[in-house]
Amino acid sequence: SNDALDGTSCMILVFHDSLGPASLMTFLLSLGELIRYETTRSCQRLFAHQLDLGQNSAWLIKGHRRIRTPVREIKQGDHVVVYAGELVPLTGTVYGGEGTVVPGTPEMDYEPRRVKVGDFVNHDLLLTEGKLYIRNEQGAICLLSDPVRDKQTRRWIQRTRLHKRALHSGHKAVLPMVSVATLIFVFTRDIHRALAAITFDFITGVKIAIPTAVLSSMYNAGTRGIVIRNAMSLEKLADVDAIVFARGGGLTSLEPRVTDIFIKEGYTLDQVTRLAAAALQRFNHLGASSIISYAHLNKIPVPERTESSIIMNGAGVSAKVEGHLVLVASTSLLRQQGVDISAAHDFLDKSLKNGYTRACVVIDGQLAGVIAYEDPVREEAGDAVAALKRLGIKEFAVVTSGGEVAVQKAAKIAGIDKVYARAGSEEQAAIVKEYKRKGMRVAVIGHDAANTLALEQADVAVSLETGADIAKHRSDVVLTSNNLNGLVEGIEIARKGMRLARESLYATTAANVSGLMLSFFDKADFLHATLINNGSVILATANGMRPLLDRPQEDGDVEEPLD
Repeated sequence: SNDALDGTSCMILVFHDSLGPASLMTFLLSLGELIRYETTRSCQRLFAHQLDLGQNSAWLIKGHRRIRTPVREIKQGDHVVVYAGELVPLTGTVYGGEGTVVPGTPEMDYEPRRVKVGDFVNHDLLLTEGKLYIRNEQGAICLLSDPVRDKQTRRWIQRTRLHKRALHSGHKAVLPMVSVATLIFVFTRDIHRALAAITFDFITGVKIAIPTAVLSSMYNAGTRGIVIRNAMSLEKLADVDAIVFARGGGLTSLEPRVTDIFIKEGYTLDQVTRLAAAALQRFNHLGASSIISYAHLNKIPVPERTESSIIMNGAGVSAKVEGHLVLVASTSLLRQQGVDISAAHDFLDKSLKNGYTRACVVIDGQLAGVIAYEDPVREEAGDAVAALKRLGIKEFAVVTSGGEVAVQKAAKIAGIDKVYARAGSEEQAAIVKEYKRKGMRVAVIGHDAANTLALEQADVAVSLETGADIAKHRSDVVLTSNNLNGLVEGIEIARKGMRLARESLYATTAANVSGLMLSFFDKADFLHATLINNGSVILATANGMRPLLDRPQEDGDVEEPLD
């Protein structure tokens, strides 16, 4: 309706030989649209370099071996395996395994779908749990047309709630304004005075100034390694007042290390480590990373397993290695299965008191050893949490499927009081729902497939660049800097951006109301109306572009937090 009114006004002015006012109106409108377009394009270019949303490699199956291979080198008929937390890299038929998949792009509803042998899958899906063996049926894979990235580029134009409400109000005002302009023309027969009244449409500022303020803030965040996917995400980030850390989702370093190992009599360190690392290969889990890294650092060769499966949502991994049935699992799972772990009682008790996580290694039904590991808290975690508290964040919590002692230790170091231990995926999601039920706006920082349900329930889902594919693809905010201080900066930038958006709305509204009053009392002709309406839009848009002038702080600079 706004474009129709502007076009009609210009045509009437041209018909009446008023080329100057018509040209000025067209110029100012075009200038505003150009500013918005260039700001949008700058955001797209910046984020395209920062966040690679395409899957560039896959696990290619060669006999009993699994080789990480660039996707472009996979040919028709090749077989790949996809593990929990990874993006399905190609289109084909599942010929082995089973699992649950969800759409790979955040704008699509989170609709889990169970897939099994014989089902067809495409390369716009994420595997949340299970394992899939897929036969490539699409021939040579072309990365130039990536459906994930293609869909992502359409998200820049999504509107904030503020934008939608303002547009709704502006459209409702169109008919009364046209009616007023018609009455003015009927009683005065002055077409320029009538057109002057129509010019104050309240919509142009909303269409141009508000998106520019939001996009400029998104660009500013991007220059600091904070990818905010769309306008709605920025608005929600500005409103956050509760933060939930899914263990490993940002509070810890995601660099786990083995702290101690217990070896039962009759087994060797080399044997226990080798078989455990082989069973855990290619699984997205902190314990797996720590054990495999330990084997490599100590030059212990890791053989290939012949088959493997995840037990009870990640509580254990079973595999066949060198003719042995190997199980790497938690103590609770082993007790449920009746495995005798009494030989490691003292070691388990000591590790628990130290806040370490324990992975028991069972070979052919007998406990062979226990590997203790920890994931240290990030160096910046305490300062980041303190800064978030100064920003007015009311609630902090850590949720984890692990034991209470380890998570309590990490939370205490970071300055967080509330801890929810031994919380599975559904329990984590329920905790987030409870915060939302209390009226809080919740940000969840997740890392892998175990955090997916909590991320989906969050008002703002956040992931670090080191997160699993599923966490990064389904998140609203990705901290490519891999630093928790990025979350602090992101919230500050989001709040400033929304404040600028509101300033733009208030400024253009005040200008239009004032101009409409002047026009009604015959104090402003069409030229003045154009300058007031479109000129105020340009000024408000320029004000909204202020974040583009901000530069990332150099080391040693200190910025005062927002009130």
